[in-house]
Amino acid sequence: MEESKKPTKGQGDSSTTTTIDACVPLPIVPTSLNPNGSWQSRDSLGANDLYYTLSTVAQTLAGALAVLVAFVVVRLGRLDDIIAFGAATLRTKGGPFDEAWRRLLEHGADAMDTFYKEQTGNTLRVGGGWEAYDPAYRAARDRPVIKRRLYIALGFTVAALIVCFVALPFTPWISASPCATGAILGLAVVLGLICLWLYIRLIRAIVGGIKD
Repeated sequence: MEESKKPTKGQGDSSTTTTIDACVPLPIVPTSLNPNGSWQSRDSLGANDLYYTLSTVAQTLAGALAVLVAFVVVRLGRLDDIIAFGAATLRTKGGPFDEAWRRLLEHGADAMDTFYKEQTGNTLRVGGGWEAYDPAYRAARDRPVIKRRLYIALGFTVAALIVCFVALPFTPWISASPCATGAILGLAVVLGLICLWLYIRLIRAIVGGIKD
């Protein structure tokens, strides 16, 4: 009995090798379940993954733009009030209003005052109301910039939404081609990043105004 339990040198080497091989972990390949019940490798992006990725990008951009539009509407209304107050203040001074107002909108309060002094011999710096002119000039300068940035952001957002929504019904076919998947995802990501950058520029214009 003892001799039968004692392995030979060759058998011992084989047993040791087998034990070491059994301890080496096998690589784990991610899999997913097919509709027919079989398992498939997850080396490439599946149709569901692509669908949810595109829908998430579209919903995120649409939601962010909707919030920004609300802020823009409020901000533009506030700028209109500032401009109207500046115009009303200037009208109370008499003199050549139209040209003085144009000078204010184009060149600022100092240029307007210089013109007004040349025409009437009086200065707008005295008599009250001077503090309304510079905010009116800045508001008139910022308003078209904010609108322009909003329209640009809206255009790129619409382009990104079109890419995402057009691709959504075709995700089963797109996901079957790695090249098509990469192209669609790359285009959606690039447009999304551009939109985020445009949103940041728009927020800066709304909150901090346009720098001189």
